[in-house]
Amino acid sequence: MYSKKQKNLGFTSIRDLYINADDWHNSIFAKLVVLLNLVLVELRLSLKNCQVDKKRIFDDYSYLYKGLNKCKTQNPTI
Repeated sequence: MYSKKQKNLGFTSIRDLYINADDWHNSIFAKLVVLLNLVLVELRLSLKNCQVDKKRIFDDYSYLYKGLNKCKTQNPTI
């Protein structure tokens, strides 16, 4: 049914290729996922703490208007 190559790979059926949910929880991959989630949470918290004391104004575009007014006075065709 299976060739010698397939038997040498260590599996004898398709069922052996399936990763069980219990095996996933014990795998190295699961530990890496948990570690990555912890790193991302810590990064998010540190970024939030950095921005607590800073007041951010997103709708202040006065510097753009000043630059546009200078361009219009120098080149009235714009």
